[in-house]
Amino acid sequence: MSISYTDIFDAIINIIGAGTFVPMVCLLIFGVLWTPFAALICGRIARAKSLRVGSYVGAGAGYSALFFLPWIYLVARMLGRNPPSVLIRASYVLIYACWLALTGGYAVYYFTELYLFDAHGLERYGWEKAIGLAVIMFVVVALNLLTWTASVLALRRAHAEHRMKSGDAPREILPGGVYIYPFALLLAWVMAFPLVWAITYGYLSP
Repeated sequence: MSISYTDIFDAIINIIGAGTFVPMVCLLIFGVLWTPFAALICGRIARAKSLRVGSYVGAGAGYSALFFLPWIYLVARMLGRNPPSVLIRASYVLIYACWLALTGGYAVYYFTELYLFDAHGLERYGWEKAIGLAVIMFVVVALNLLTWTASVLALRRAHAEHRMKSGDAPREILPGGVYIYPFALLLAWVMAFPLVWAITYGYLSP
């Protein structure tokens, strides 16, 4: 039995997809389910440390829903501990890898499920819808890559500025802004996928 290049490519895509989508989905589901406990734990720690209870309860719930990893960092900092930098970097690498995989998922979705530039697709939908759908998916993928790149550059810039001002001193207890944007943007693009699906199928409906 011969194995074609297409089979090899499909196998690689499946491996990459499983290696990124599975952790992403598991972190998202667990983080959402853990939200009430995350809020309770942060509230108790904040009360014991004489911190603003309301702020940390909200932050605990929100950070848990953002793929759980920011909540671990938050709790560690609330307890006066500084997580190892290698674990922090690994978390961002995982999130950005999942984000890239999701961007590839948008493209694969188009080329496997919606690709219309063949005889059957053109006969059924025509050139106008085929080109229109290609433009829609191109815009979605381009925006994905644009926000991914902007987030990476902003995070690198913020890290460099922190190193210049504070050296290796730990960041503030409640990280926010650019440090949370990667998690929030990834979640936004995950939630956008059903919307893109609805738009594409609505666009193709008679």
